Amino acid sequence: AYGYRTARALAEAHRGTVMETVLVLDLSVAQPSKFYDHGARYREPAYRERVTAIALAADQLLSEGWVDRVVRLEGEPARTGALAKRYFGNRVRETHDYRGAPITAYVAGMEACRGRFVVRYDGDILLHQPPGGDWVEQGLAQLSAERRIIAASPCPAPPQQRRSGGFDDLAWFSTRCLLFDKEELFRQLPLAD
Repeated sequence: AYGYRTARALAEAHRGTVMETVLVLDLSVAQPSKFYDHGARYREPAYRERVTAIALAADQLLSEGWVDRVVRLEGEPARTGALAKRYFGNRVRETHDYRGAPITAYVAGMEACRGRFVVRYDGDILLHQPPGGDWVEQGLAQLSAERRIIAASPCPAPPQQRRSGGFDDLAWFSTRCLLFDKEELFRQLPLAD
């Protein structure tokens, strides 16, 4: 229920701004890591039950029109290898990072989106905006006005008012929640370390 509600709220927040909403499900198991014990996360049958519930929620979001497409990644070495080569020059050979974060899902989502500008969220991001506000519209204006800017993230907390009457800029950026210019990013490929 949490995943469904979160994905629906994020889709609803930008429905008037974006041309399509793509949901990426990484249903593959992270590779073993000496830094992180994935045993509890992938213990069967609980893991398969959670994955099934998430896939059903994605199908519901699709049938209700909250998302336009669902992209499923399910351990496809040819597909993930091609993505690794394009984005990372084959320096990254795993589908997940050492903590289990789905690296391949990030780039598969970029590939799947048809527009020049892409908004991406991790599935557990909660978003608050003032009524009628949309941080993506502000970000698009900045990306369009300044070609050197490739990406923008929303303010992670309410702005703090300065004594002088202005607002402090927050130096925060995350791939968990961002808007980026896909064309400009693609000019940088493969991404450097």
